[in-house]
Amino acid sequence: MNANRIFGEYDRKKLCTAIKVLRYSGFSGTTLAKWIYQVAFSRTFTFSGTYRDILENVFLHGDGGTEESVIGAGEEAKDITADLIKMTVPTLFGGKAVPTSKDEMFGEKRTEKVELSELFDGDMVLLHKDISDSDSAQMYIFGEGLLWRFADFGLEIADTDDVIAKLCENDRFIVLRPSIVLDDVYPTKPFMGELSDKQLAVIATAESYLRRGEMLQYEDTRFGSYRDGDGAEFRWQYGVNSPEDCTENTWHYSNCAAFCHDTYRFGLGYDIVHWCTDTMIAAEGQPFRYELTGKETDEEKAKIAKMFEAALEPGDIIVIKRYKNNSGHAMLYCGGNTIIHSTGSVYNLAEAKETYEPTVRYMPLEYITTINDGTTSLFGGKVRAIGILRPLDSFCGEAPKNSLARAKNMYGVVAQKLCSCTFGSSVNAGDKITYTFSVYNTNNDVITVDISDRIHENTTLESSELDVDGITLSKKVMVQPLEKITVSYTVCVNDNVADDTVIKGDGATVGGVIHNCHGVRIKRTLTDNEQGKLLRILCDIPDNCYKGIALASYIYKEAFVKDNIFGIGSDPIYTDIISELFDITHLASDPDGMYYSLKENGSSTLSKMVVPSLFGGRRYYTKTKFDYRRTRLASSADLVVGDILLTIGKDVIKVFVYNGRALLDLSENLAEHPTDLTFERLLAWDGVYVVLRPSAEIFK
Repeated sequence: MNANRIFGEYDRKKLCTAIKVLRYSGFSGTTLAKWIYQVAFSRTFTFSGTYRDILENVFLHGDGGTEESVIGAGEEAKDITADLIKMTVPTLFGGKAVPTSKDEMFGEKRTEKVELSELFDGDMVLLHKDISDSDSAQMYIFGEGLLWRFADFGLEIADTDDVIAKLCENDRFIVLRPSIVLDDVYPTKPFMGELSDKQLAVIATAESYLRRGEMLQYEDTRFGSYRDGDGAEFRWQYGVNSPEDCTENTWHYSNCAAFCHDTYRFGLGYDIVHWCTDTMIAAEGQPFRYELTGKETDEEKAKIAKMFEAALEPGDIIVIKRYKNNSGHAMLYCGGNTIIHSTGSVYNLAEAKETYEPTVRYMPLEYITTINDGTTSLFGGKVRAIGILRPLDSFCGEAPKNSLARAKNMYGVVAQKLCSCTFGSSVNAGDKITYTFSVYNTNNDVITVDISDRIHENTTLESSELDVDGITLSKKVMVQPLEKITVSYTVCVNDNVADDTVIKGDGATVGGVIHNCHGVRIKRTLTDNEQGKLLRILCDIPDNCYKGIALASYIYKEAFVKDNIFGIGSDPIYTDIISELFDITHLASDPDGMYYSLKENGSSTLSKMVVPSLFGGRRYYTKTKFDYRRTRLASSADLVVGDILLTIGKDVIKVFVYNGRALLDLSENLAEHPTDLTFERLLAWDGVYVVLRPSAEIFK
């Protein structure tokens, strides 16, 4: 191990970008530390436990207690402890409880003073103010001259000078340098050639997705294409959101090939969706394509790698084909021996656990051309073919202005237009909606950004932090380095707006880049008084009453004197509800049977009650209804009192009503089910679900 090994300039830039990308991610502790390196390099290191555990693993204690804290012997340490000791910078450890003798590891004394200049980007500082108090242990990561403290969720900027000045006053501290053990992180360098406007637009769009980090989420099913050995399913689907549309309350669905498609679609307005992974690798007339035999000599491997690297240009899509399941992977080359790709994420059915992994990452080009165990390595035994696609050769248009703005004046800026109403929620006429622009400057320089929007029809402006000129809203804001600012305005929905009208969220720009947010549907919900009526009925349901959808009809009839609100029989059979709501698709590739999709132009009462986005499940087959939007993981925040949840499985439907506290099971014993836990379980359930909002229809 090279104890002095540090990252080069370009790798440090990627690492610092990862720090900023994950600053608000919700990860914490050692998990977040590993993800920073994973996003920067598609590599991480052995690292787990509490900060105190890590310090305990590094320091050994003799009978003298705190006076005998010394660095453990690296040759004797194993597994995680060995890695920790190897990462410890030989001259940067110490503290009041660490002796000054030279019999510790490295043959070095503890340091008496630490200078800021001794730290490098990516270094992690762990300290224990008082070793008798486990809660006094803390961890920081160094990036661009600042220490970022690992907080409960994400990172916060620390008083760097103060932490460094007082470092030796703690009982003990260490500086870990992961670059020492990450031998397979290859040095990369920026692309030195001139980039065309088209290349700039594509690469800047890809980096915009990366900088949104935790805002990107990925589909969990692939509809019978294949299942791997762990029982996880995958699905190919390209997203519906540009980088600017991926906000805190609007998720984005994508995978590796879809990420490349989205980058071109939202970077150039060029739709290459017809190039799926299978056709990508087989495409004729491409810059490079090679079938591997697995018997290549070292000389042949070097020749193949050299030809492959020489053929690459920024903006190219690299596609590999694996042996396992005939699967593949698509990646965007952005120059400087650097790739940006989406590794996708797998929903683990066995653990029934949702994944919130930021999966858009950097990767060094050398990882593909060097022998290793990775599934993208040409010579690791898992890849059977590789190809390069160059969509820019067939694109005849010009780079859009907003894409060039993203590449130039908006580089390093993460901006969002947020809506106070979650996607899928509805409002009544007369309700208020607040829109907020959030601008986060990840650069080291001050930026000035122009924000513009307009007041949409069917609304009236209530208040605004932006300047108003007729229906136009505008504001010029100055944002300091690493600062995050917000600017808001509020509108009121006009009283005469009809149900099912959509209050649009489009037409805004930040720094010349288009920023949209989801529309809000006007759909009548129960007033407080009406909610009280319904809840009183729920508390007084007679024994041996109806069950399921018939009981839901009874509740609404008793509360509002509305007969048969669902428009079907009082005791409907299973197929009645299915036929009213869904089209059924049979996929030849799936031996397990049927998939469901909401009817495109459903005219039944049931269809009209469907809440946009509050439908989905592993058996839901995406169609264009509601702009392809289905929810990945709904929550109690998306529901209002009186909503009906239908969960549909093989030959069974369960019916729940939301009472403001929990989901009440109308199919069996009126048992209460925790709302958020129920939706989480539906992710692993082999069926579909849909939320109905009866109030939208019964009060017309």
